[in-house]
Amino acid sequence: MTKNTVGERLDAVEEVVAILVSELGAAYVSERLQAARLERTKDNIKHRLNELAQAITDGKMREVELVGAGTTVSAVEHGGPYKMLYIETPFSNLVQSVQEKLLGKPKGTRITTENSSTVEVIGVYENVAS
Repeated sequence: MTKNTVGERLDAVEEVVAILVSELGAAYVSERLQAARLERTKDNIKHRLNELAQAITDGKMREVELVGAGTTVSAVEHGGPYKMLYIETPFSNLVQSVQEKLLGKPKGTRITTENSSTVEVIGVYENVAS
């Protein structure tokens, strides 16, 4: 795909969006976009949790009680720019302030982040050594 083709496609998308906003109203288009993003996030969460369940069944991971240095944290952030965001990351990848709030905490823990969003831990996992 050439640069012109990408630019032309972006121009076409912008044109369609402008027409939709003009015809339907900015509030309606924004509301529908937020609803579609939320549904995609919920679908992604279901998919990832199914993959985690399969990894547990396959003996590759196990669920543990508390967040720790060697764990993988599965969480949902509410109130950020996307309204709902799924997070699945090794504990060591979390920012220091979030690590401090979550270390030693169980599934179900909710914390407030520096940007005023709420993060809820929905699972804590460890890799099982091969």
